[in-house]
Amino acid sequence: MTQQPVFTERDDRFHFAEMGGDWWATETAWFSFCHPERRLGGWLYTLVRPNIGTVAGGAWIWDDSAHLPWEVLYSANYTALQLPRDQDLDNITLPTGVSIRVIEPCMSYALGYNDSPRLQASLRFDGVMPPEPLTDTGSTFGRSHHFDQIGHLHGEIVLHGESIAIDCLAIRDRTWGRRPEDRPRA
Repeated sequence: MTQQPVFTERDDRFHFAEMGGDWWATETAWFSFCHPERRLGGWLYTLVRPNIGTVAGGAWIWDDSAHLPWEVLYSANYTALQLPRDQDLDNITLPTGVSIRVIEPCMSYALGYNDSPRLQASLRFDGVMPPEPLTDTGSTFGRSHHFDQIGHLHGEIVLHGESIAIDCLAIRDRTWGRRPEDRPRA
């Protein structure tokens, strides 16, 4: 029987050295949230490619009024901004507007987003269980490390000047490993 990987305090930081010099070495951090009564959903997403020095991602907010990606309430999806090398993922503010700070390793995170005046976010994710490994051999993540975690997310977003309290169950996702853009399963 193969032992399942375990998410440790070390995994709240970047894994650049362990991933080596592969062009497609990639790390991601994704946090979701929602406001069910308003039919509003959102994501904060970060994708880092250390060997080419880039960070991608941003924030998305949508509701049931949009049917096309360019109609959503807010979307900022940066593709190749310069990765700051003087910070680690456990306490970072990225040029995409996303900020992440570990409050309690493996469990609690302060999240921020700043694209004032369009969108600002001050949120906190608290895991209700430890991060769970996703190791299915048919996964699009192949042999990458991939963990999901269910939690409670609360705080506030300010969307186009309107303050919206967020208090919901949420999921976060953390991956690192080889991820070519065509996403082969190897």
